[in-house]
Amino acid sequence: MTQFAERLLDTVNDDLGEKILTLQLEDGIRPKIVTHLMFLLAGNNPTSHVNADLTAYEGDIAQRAVILQVQAHQDFVRAVYERVIADRA
Repeated sequence: MTQFAERLLDTVNDDLGEKILTLQLEDGIRPKIVTHLMFLLAGNNPTSHVNADLTAYEGDIAQRAVILQVQAHQDFVRAVYERVIADRA
C-alpha cells in the first residue's frame, strides 16, 4: 500500500497519499478497514470460478469482484496495447 500512497504524493491526490501513510505509521492497516477488489476483463464468463474463489476464502479481509466480459477480448487487448504504444511515441 505504501507504493500507491507514495505515487499519490505529487498529484492532486496528495492529501490522500499523506493520510494513507499516516494511517500506516500511526495506527497500522487492519483487515477490518481493508477491502480487496478483484477487477477482471475476460473474454469468457468467469463468474462461477470467481464465486468459488470468493466463497472458499476464509481470511479477514473483505473480498469484492468486478467482472467485465469483453466480446472479441483478444482484439480489445491488442487495440489497447497499440493505443498505449502509439500515445507514448
